[in-house]
Amino acid sequence: MKVKIRVDDWGPRETERGKSVNCQPDGSSAIWIRTNLIEKTKIERVRFGEYLWRPATIDGLDLITAHVPECIIQKAGSHPVFLICSNGISTYVGRFRVKAMAIE
Repeated sequence: MKVKIRVDDWGPRETERGKSVNCQPDGSSAIWIRTNLIEKTKIERVRFGEYLWRPATIDGLDLITAHVPECIIQKAGSHPVFLICSNGISTYVGRFRVKAMAIE
């Protein structure tokens, strides 16, 4: 039986270049992704553009926390985010945007 992953919400969705988001105890940045049926889909990785990361935590049945690669935060741009299951199927989450810092 194929299980379709549904992304219900996620965030933060953007930051300014060089500015951490959802700062974790170890100082790293992270996003959260609320989805359905995590235990049945065996989500193994979160992809930010070309970078693959293991989920940092899976909380309960519907919430994933994933580290945001530091190299992504250091350069302005828009990066697609995907959930990658153990069977190789990927689900598009959205685009994480890094804005250039405002000129003061």
